[in-house]
Amino acid sequence: MPPALKYLPTEQRESAHAELSSRRESHNAAWGAYEGRHKRTLSTRPGEPDDNTLINLLRQAVDRLVSFIAPRLPGLELDDQRDTEDERWLRRAWEESGGARLLSRMVKYGCLDGHVFARIMPSTPYPRLIALNPANVIVHWQADDYEQVLWYELHWTAAGQDFRQDVVNQGDHWLIRDLRKDQTPGGAGWSVTDEQVWRFATPPILDWGHDFSPDRYYGVGETGGMALNERVNRIAGDISRILRFHAAPRTIGIGFEAEAVVGTGIDNFWTIPEKEAEVFNLEMKTDLASSMNFLNFCARSFMAERRVILLEGTMADLRHVTNLGIRSLYLDQLARAEELRRNYEPGIKAISRGLLVLGGKNTGTVPFHLKINWPDPLPIGELEMLEGLERERALGILSRESAARLRGRDWALEKARIYSEGGLSDESGRESESIHRSDGGWLGGQTNIARGA
Repeated sequence: MPPALKYLPTEQRESAHAELSSRRESHNAAWGAYEGRHKRTLSTRPGEPDDNTLINLLRQAVDRLVSFIAPRLPGLELDDQRDTEDERWLRRAWEESGGARLLSRMVKYGCLDGHVFARIMPSTPYPRLIALNPANVIVHWQADDYEQVLWYELHWTAAGQDFRQDVVNQGDHWLIRDLRKDQTPGGAGWSVTDEQVWRFATPPILDWGHDFSPDRYYGVGETGGMALNERVNRIAGDISRILRFHAAPRTIGIGFEAEAVVGTGIDNFWTIPEKEAEVFNLEMKTDLASSMNFLNFCARSFMAERRVILLEGTMADLRHVTNLGIRSLYLDQLARAEELRRNYEPGIKAISRGLLVLGGKNTGTVPFHLKINWPDPLPIGELEMLEGLERERALGILSRESAARLRGRDWALEKARIYSEGGLSDESGRESESIHRSDGGWLGGQTNIARGA
């Protein structure tokens, strides 16, 4: 969207319409590819079998990235020492709006549309959090500072009528204005139907990019380079057509007329009276290995562009591989997930702050601290982890509480149970009683600033 100097609700409509159309076109193309609506590269005559073979590499890559970034809702810590009432309320507020499912939807929007828009709505007993469809939102930003949002436009159509909502940054507050497009003959403008002042000390809309390009406001998704997926489909289609015509052996007869072949009815055995007759099967001399290798090369290249790892072999091949070995195999994808989590962290923090403000748990005027503990997307060998904890305990560098937290245990609860069983003296058990808060985190990071709506 072209930059602006101030809120102009009736001007720049042509540019706004072009921006909205462009974003919707990109959205439809990305989601169409994700849902398998790929270009069919081989022509097919009526009545002939369709040899087009569509391999949806984009969906494979996106689903793997979503699972790596957000396998479940991360842990949210407001206090490093103890589990507070506000923390429990915040986790419940996220869960009421969808929790891990909602976060996965946001990540999927980011992967396909390149940008995430989230809206917080007042509700009871918890505020409502919504992942907005990026195809229906455009942003106007300050001409000399593209990180400064002037206003958002939300567009939708209902019963043949076009509607729009402007969410305007007024400096110390936000203005929400509802508009309806004129349908009178010759009418091309918009009429204001409602107007409200957003008095909460947090923006009603928050947005951030999935990945960033330094010369644009909107983020970048994972849908670039789709021509390579089309190439894979073309190769797969060619192989399919070759196999249809030549995979089955052809029986060839030489030195006799077809009428001379006499079926005996014994296991479909044939007799031919001609002495010089010859019958043999004609088969392909190649297994298309070069074509398959090129197909696999293109598929791996598509995944490599998105830094997605595809392991070859079976689980039996990994039975003697250590946790470190598994992590080494996935090193590039882990690093990619780390980068993307750094982009999503500011958005999650801003959303959490907004939920607390709307829930009356935070004034919005004091410094806000939130630690995000991302879960590990990879499985960990139980025995190897326990041996490591045991060695650290023997060296005296790990407390019982920390060991319990690393194992996902509630230390206060477990300590009370152990003490009641006589396995822990009162003196030896006097450690901090902070409660486990789903640390999980081999991955994490805190950089970047979410663009606050």
